[in-house]
Amino acid sequence: ADAELNSELKNDVQPMAGPAFVALSQTLPALLANAWFLLLGQPAELERLRENPDMLPRAVEELLRMGGVAHVLHRQAIADVQLGDLQIKAGQRVRLLLDPVHHDPVHFPEPDQLDISRRASSQFALGAGSHSCAAAALLRMAVGAATAAFVEHFRATDSASPVEWPGGSGFRW
Repeated sequence: ADAELNSELKNDVQPMAGPAFVALSQTLPALLANAWFLLLGQPAELERLRENPDMLPRAVEELLRMGGVAHVLHRQAIADVQLGDLQIKAGQRVRLLLDPVHHDPVHFPEPDQLDISRRASSQFALGAGSHSCAAAALLRMAVGAATAAFVEHFRATDSASPVEWPGGSGFRW
């Protein structure tokens, strides 16, 4: 699929066209659904963001932390690593669970509470460092612009029925 997408989007003027296409067509709608559902469930935070649009950059980071679509990352160790008592051997597959990281009270006081004024601190919704999402900046910009319009035009309501979350353990919306 990557090869086909890259051949269709081959363009020297627009580098990273494939990752940008996937980010905007797949990740963005799922992320917005999660983020907006969180805001609708927290009317006070939705209203606070409406009254304080300058809080949008922090709100985007908080919405990424609590509403990110990736919940599990799989990696393969390229070298032996010792983490406390845990030994990871080169070549071993590692499963990284993002939910516990994003709900660590050491880094996020009251981690289960949406707080749009929270200072962004070590959230990994779009990865980090050399393993971050290639379109992370584009996603942040799009989430910010779309959420600003959403906040301006929508009010919180009670859900008429339970929400069903499609996806698996790794990617959910």
